Amino acid sequence: MKPSIEKADWDRVHEMACGIVNATSIGDGILSESKHESLFSVLDELEAKYGKHPSIIATRGDFTDDRNEALSLFQQALVLARFYEDKEEEEEILDSIKNLNQN
Repeated sequence: MKPSIEKADWDRVHEMACGIVNATSIGDGILSESKHESLFSVLDELEAKYGKHPSIIATRGDFTDDRNEALSLFQQALVLARFYEDKEEEEEILDSIKNLNQN
């Protein structure tokens, strides 16, 4: 069974992701980089708490600048989502891969 991430923990990730999007949209590279570092730190904490989890790994892929690294992360997340038979997560990851390939 896939470990469930507590809502309060995932809300932190969502808040940080929004911060990255906002910083990027106003063109503030320094703020964006700081927000990226904070997000990855929280993802590290969550991985220590919950173990390897497709949502955590896929989120790393979503916010990784290196295309090849992002693809590798999405592939790892996809394997886990399929292992846990999490169709919703699988669809989200496949959508992320599709978007990555279109850009």
